Amino acid sequence: NEIVNALVTEYEPMLGSVARGENLGSRWDECYDIERLVPTPDYYDLVQRMHKKMEGFGLNWDILKTEC
Repeated sequence: NEIVNALVTEYEPMLGSVARGENLGSRWDECYDIERLVPTPDYYDLVQRMHKKMEGFGLNWDILKTEC
């Protein structure tokens, strides 16, 4: 819940743009190699920054990893 509240606070100012249909970013398949499920070279740094940002909100990535 704390993570959601932090994200809402950060992204709430953008919601009006989304409601007007403005494009605020790239599609997932533009940012990731969908066959390997890894960020494309152009988005790798952004993904790493977002991971660190989410850690700052309290997300523990280790609990999300699963084994096949």
